[in-house]
Amino acid sequence: MNPPAAFVLWTGDTVSGKDPQHPKRMHDQYKEFLGIATRAGVPVFNAPGNHEMDDSTETPSKIMKDLYKKYMAGTYGAFSYGNTRFIALDSENEPSGAAKSVTTAEGQAKVQAPGAITKTQLKLLKDDLEANKSMAHVIIFMHHPVKAYEKKDGLDEASKKTLEDLFASYKNVSYVISGHEHMYFNSQGPKDLFTPPPARTDPAQPPTYLVSGGGGAPLKSNTPGSFFHYLVFTVNGNQITPSLIKVPEINNCTQ
Repeated sequence: MNPPAAFVLWTGDTVSGKDPQHPKRMHDQYKEFLGIATRAGVPVFNAPGNHEMDDSTETPSKIMKDLYKKYMAGTYGAFSYGNTRFIALDSENEPSGAAKSVTTAEGQAKVQAPGAITKTQLKLLKDDLEANKSMAHVIIFMHHPVKAYEKKDGLDEASKKTLEDLFASYKNVSYVISGHEHMYFNSQGPKDLFTPPPARTDPAQPPTYLVSGGGGAPLKSNTPGSFFHYLVFTVNGNQITPSLIKVPEINNCTQ
């Protein structure tokens, strides 16, 4: 990019992961990713996904979380740049009552989405939003969508409602950007049509929810957003203008 971006926000799944039994393999994967990220020449901030946090049964793993902290950073983080606050959430947690309510047999552990936000993390988020009400914008990025293309790929209902209510109460929460679904999706438009990412002038309500998961993994098939892409956000005072950049498809990667 010319001029270069100030930094990169990544919405998770930086490594194949899911292998707490082989820490050397995880070390090698993180080393490879960090080597690639360094070539960007700008800071890269990641919100962890299920590949970083889970074991091979798609269940959140303490070992995997500890490895993430060792090689990457804390699983929740925030920073300010110019007039904007950026907050990364860790959505790969067991939903409340997961052992009985998730779509597996009663008594079994979570096997894949939905994601969830812990009470501890929610308290940090509330305090952060309250402390940054004077910022022109707040941008949230996380792995599981609050408003997903397919409900099964999003957050559990309790986390979804809590976050929607919380974000709606702060007029400077501009965008909530997620990954996990390998596609582009703007929940403000109909599912059967491509809806570009909208510009906005804050303060405004509610935030704009976007899924941007077209960074390289096999794409979700047969949706209007099934293409490789990334988003570029330009901030000018109270105005934010996002641009969607399509990337040529290689070897027809779909799933």
